[in-house]
Amino acid sequence: MLNKIVGWLVLVPLSLALIAFAPANRQFVIVNFNPFAPVEQLATPGYGVPLFVVLYVVLLVGVLLGALPPVCPGPAPPARAPLAPRSPYAQHRA
Repeated sequence: MLNKIVGWLVLVPLSLALIAFAPANRQFVIVNFNPFAPVEQLATPGYGVPLFVVLYVVLLVGVLLGALPPVCPGPAPPARAPLAPRSPYAQHRA
């Protein structure tokens, strides 16, 4: 019950802030796939994308990567060595 209340207290204001953030950041930013190259030396400077789209894509990628570990199975447990057959001449210990 407490998790639901905390979730509502955190997620609702966060989503409202993101919705309010989108119209305020509609200016275009240049997205370049080589961040280390200077812009003056590039033949094509990049793609003009609104800033809120960049932030939403980064947020979506983070959520998907965060949801991936619980879905993926972990490594298989190591195989156990087979048990040696018991000798009929083995002593019985009580």
